[in-house]
Amino acid sequence: MMLNIYEYRGDEAEAKGIGIFDPSCEDEQSVLMATLASFYLYRRAAHYTFTHRRRRNFYSLPRAQQDILKTIGFQPTLDKIDECIERNATFAEALLKSGCDSFGIDVTTAEQWKHLADSGDMDKARSTLKQFMRDWSAEGAQERHECYGPILDAIDRLFGRLKPRCDARVLVPGAGLGRLAFEICRQGYACEGNEFSYHQLVASNFVLNNTTKADEFTIHPFCLSFSHHRSRGNQLRAITIPDVYPAAELNKPLEFEVPEGAHRRPAIYRYRPSQYFSMSAGEFVESYNNPGAKDTFDCVVTCFFIDTARNLLDYLETISNVLVTEGAWVNYGPLLWHWEGADATENKDGDAGRKNEVKSFEAVESGVEDAEAPQLPPGSNLDASASHTHTHAHSHDSDQPHTHPHNHSHSSEENAHSHANNGPEWRGSLEFTLEEVVQLARLYGFEFLEQKTGKTGYIEDERCMGRYIYEPEFWIAKKTDNVSEVVKTSLRSRYAGEEEGEGDASKETTAGEGNLEDEGEAKDGSGSSSFRLSSPSPSFLRHSSATNPTTKQTQWGVTPPISQALPTDQEVKINNELIEELKAMNSFESAEESQKRVDVLKRLQKITEEFVRQVYTSKGQNELATNSAGGKVFTYGSYRLGVVGPGSDIDTLVVAPKLVTREDFFTFYPPLLKALNKPNEPLIIEELAPVPDAFVPIIKFVMHGISIDLIFCRLGVTKVPPDMTLEDKNLLRGLDEKELRSLNGTRVTDEILTLVPVPAVFKHALRAIKIWAKCKAIYGNVYGFPGGVAWAMLVARICQLYPAAVSAVIVSKFFRILGQWTWPQPVLLKAIEDGPLNVRVWNPRLYPSDKNHLMPIITPAYPSMCSTHNITPSTKAVILGEMAKAADIVDRIITGGGSWKQLFERHSFFTKDYKYYLAVNASAKEEEASVKWSGLVESKIRHLVMKLEMCNDVIASARPYVKPFEKVQYCKDEEEARKIANGEKIENPPAAEAANSATGETAGEVPAGDKKEGVPVWITTFYIGVELVPGWTGSVNITWPAREFYQMCHGWEGYDEEMHCVKLDLKKNFALPDECFDFGKGDVKPSRPVVKKKVIRKVASSVEVSQGGTKRTHEENQTTNEFSRRCKTNEGEHAGPGPRLESWSAICKKRKNIFSPATTHNIDQNFYYHKLAIPHCHPHLLADYSDLDWLISE
Repeated sequence: MMLNIYEYRGDEAEAKGIGIFDPSCEDEQSVLMATLASFYLYRRAAHYTFTHRRRRNFYSLPRAQQDILKTIGFQPTLDKIDECIERNATFAEALLKSGCDSFGIDVTTAEQWKHLADSGDMDKARSTLKQFMRDWSAEGAQERHECYGPILDAIDRLFGRLKPRCDARVLVPGAGLGRLAFEICRQGYACEGNEFSYHQLVASNFVLNNTTKADEFTIHPFCLSFSHHRSRGNQLRAITIPDVYPAAELNKPLEFEVPEGAHRRPAIYRYRPSQYFSMSAGEFVESYNNPGAKDTFDCVVTCFFIDTARNLLDYLETISNVLVTEGAWVNYGPLLWHWEGADATENKDGDAGRKNEVKSFEAVESGVEDAEAPQLPPGSNLDASASHTHTHAHSHDSDQPHTHPHNHSHSSEENAHSHANNGPEWRGSLEFTLEEVVQLARLYGFEFLEQKTGKTGYIEDERCMGRYIYEPEFWIAKKTDNVSEVVKTSLRSRYAGEEEGEGDASKETTAGEGNLEDEGEAKDGSGSSSFRLSSPSPSFLRHSSATNPTTKQTQWGVTPPISQALPTDQEVKINNELIEELKAMNSFESAEESQKRVDVLKRLQKITEEFVRQVYTSKGQNELATNSAGGKVFTYGSYRLGVVGPGSDIDTLVVAPKLVTREDFFTFYPPLLKALNKPNEPLIIEELAPVPDAFVPIIKFVMHGISIDLIFCRLGVTKVPPDMTLEDKNLLRGLDEKELRSLNGTRVTDEILTLVPVPAVFKHALRAIKIWAKCKAIYGNVYGFPGGVAWAMLVARICQLYPAAVSAVIVSKFFRILGQWTWPQPVLLKAIEDGPLNVRVWNPRLYPSDKNHLMPIITPAYPSMCSTHNITPSTKAVILGEMAKAADIVDRIITGGGSWKQLFERHSFFTKDYKYYLAVNASAKEEEASVKWSGLVESKIRHLVMKLEMCNDVIASARPYVKPFEKVQYCKDEEEARKIANGEKIENPPAAEAANSATGETAGEVPAGDKKEGVPVWITTFYIGVELVPGWTGSVNITWPAREFYQMCHGWEGYDEEMHCVKLDLKKNFALPDECFDFGKGDVKPSRPVVKKKVIRKVASSVEVSQGGTKRTHEENQTTNEFSRRCKTNEGEHAGPGPRLESWSAICKKRKNIFSPATTHNIDQNFYYHKLAIPHCHPHLLADYSDLDWLISE
């Protein structure tokens, strides 16, 4: 019998691995570079993290214990581990060079991009090296036999009789380092591996294409694992890799004799397996769940893979899609669902989860909160905000068995698309039992031919004391046409949607997705053994905010710009006028003032270093550790943004190493500041006020005349060098919420400047908006208005929408767009991103409290937070009202009908806006105590406002004024000082040294020669404008808000009832003190209305005085209680358990008695309860004065 010989030649020489890499895609590049950087940094990171740390621990022991450890050779052991690390690092650098060569990157430039690798990348690099032990060493043979053996045996049983075997095409998703795909191909089958992780892709490329012989490299896979070892020899043992030479094995020719058939002569088919071996890079579902991949494989092999699915239905649909009818699905693995507990609204971190990925809020059905809708300017197209993010290459380091006991080399995608129902942004997780998995597979038409349970480890050290043994499930399932109707309906719906969308590529690209050119990875068996990266789908790329590939225009932020029109001559003219007006208002700081700030910051840096040294010394640290600990001062806010003006404060952050606590900061730092003041010399530090209980704990003080707001954060590092930056997200590890808020100030400020098209335009526009907000008294985070950073983010968002506009146009658009914004839709400068930490990220779908934010402005730095969580309904209404008025003014300016001076006119808070004001007086007997106490009370004003707003049946709005008024009142003796501090009225009150009446700012230290004689009392007054519900007449009871406010103030740990006092006092607008008005700028104080007095008939006689035993006339009460018409209350409202007070009888005719059943019946005397005075108004006034709309009763 004569045989015809057919030889499949393919490429004679092994082709080098060439990856398809698009350098124009910034995010794609950064992810790859981070992977390569992790191999580059392996050497120094391993030494520092594993051996240097243990040496420090060793030398921190008492000398006697060091001597004990020396007897067992502990120090030489660390030297041996260092030698193992060096060998591993040599291998890691070989991976680095191979990866750089494959992607055309100059390896000598690695130092320039090493910073891209974070701790997650380093963990994956170490895990990848350990995985070589399992997949490509002789020591891993047993585990491979347990895991891969059943699969290879099943493939042989299914397709072994094919002649030639290369007619059977096998797909291995999650191929990892490629060993399973290599073994399948080695047996003669055409095999394609699919992988998504760059760490795995670089490593598999190296071993398959860049090794030159077996046992070429030596590594120590367990040298960095320090637990469960029986001996150091086991820990440090070496293995050689690869155990086989892949190129040689895949190029060994195979022969298959094909017998004679009905229409075929007998023949011998000869080919090399390398001709039928390929690797594709991409997320599994995106790569293969499309019409082009339908019916292309005879077998799909999933090994330790299906539990990497976020949505198993996507995997089942994809496997069914690629398999031919009667094709086989071979599975082996457990069900350790990788994304267990993930929320569909959250984006989990992965290879590039930290790389500026885009995640917009999806459009939601009606009835869901507006805050969950995508952020769009008014009138914008919703489709423009859609975006896709696929960023995760999954790999768990098995050095951390308590987190995840196994490390899947067959890594999965970050996000499996749900084409059927869930949409491309679905990022949740659905977990199923084995029984349910089988049921679902049957719905998709799979018939289970064989099923059994096995046992295996996964990258386990077989010699260690602690091994994790799995009982994976093995099955062979055949694809049939017996698909359930519900699945058929789902598939028809998806394919119909794809056909409709094929002609509209702009939607995809508008969403910010890049597009790799499809290199046409051959699936017909004609490929070579080379390692090829195919382009599976647009979603393989991460979104880049730099360019929009459809329009080729610059895009800043999460949506395309509204307009990129260049400024007109008129707009340039108006802009110049704006700059001149800002200069005329003295909003720019002189060079001398700027240098003064620099000098102050340098001095703070020295104080910070001394502060850290003192803390280390107090905790018994040695001299070397103390002197090297460091400490650094960072700035944030207006100063860091470059928009500081004369008189502005400097927001500063002290960063210290992990040994220094927040308690240390408030214990050691204030004394260091006080020590700068020397006797008989001008004061350097003034108004020092630590506020440790604030939302962001802070120390406020004035240094050389410059206000400083100093916050603190400790990092989980042993030293803070002078060149430290805060960009690395891993610095956030281990921080509590207050530390996160502190650290994010600097990180947010830096991020803002990178997210605006033209920083100069942004800064001028921001300067104008800040001045406007201050002029309108709507600037101040502590009072419930946006702070400096929040206003900056709003301006930055408008700059993103009009990237080519001048500052004047930005200001104009600012008021129109944000005044009409559909709040609580959030304002985002970039997509909310996840990071490596288990920290809270703003998400109204997940956290109920986030849904309560009325005007959410979200910080761009991870973890994203709402910078305007404290805005109340009243302050929101004021902000929007002022924006509407400003929009009309600026419109007139732009058209030439107005001037910028009109925009910056002074507010009318005290002159026109309100009829009633609630004054909050915080007093103390000492100046230093007053600074701390007033700061504490100030931090509670917003809470009082919110509680007043809850009386919404009577109170329409309550708006705090954003600056306190300070004065010093001198009393003739201690008793008078006590009465004034307690809010009691005295005859002939002494004069006071008041604050600046024009600005409301503190007048400063009173010169020694000008100080009055007597006992001083320091009083700080805050005002809240109160608007009643339209048409309301009668009394208003705010007992509960007052009591709650007192409780908050008195709950301060530094509260001293002999030193501190807080009092609420109701005032009509005409009774406001002169300090509230700037008469030099045209303020006109409201005048008292003329009220026609009613005739009082026999009212006084009906009131019996219980304590004095006498009656009081109307006139007497006017004399003894001159403020009774205002019906003030003070801190005396009882706030806790105690004796019940007797009740006043109802004396009002035709008026409801608003007193509670248990109140006092004192008339003109003060009832002392817990040593706190409770003055009450005379009941005659309650009945006889129609202008008394308020009553604050207990």
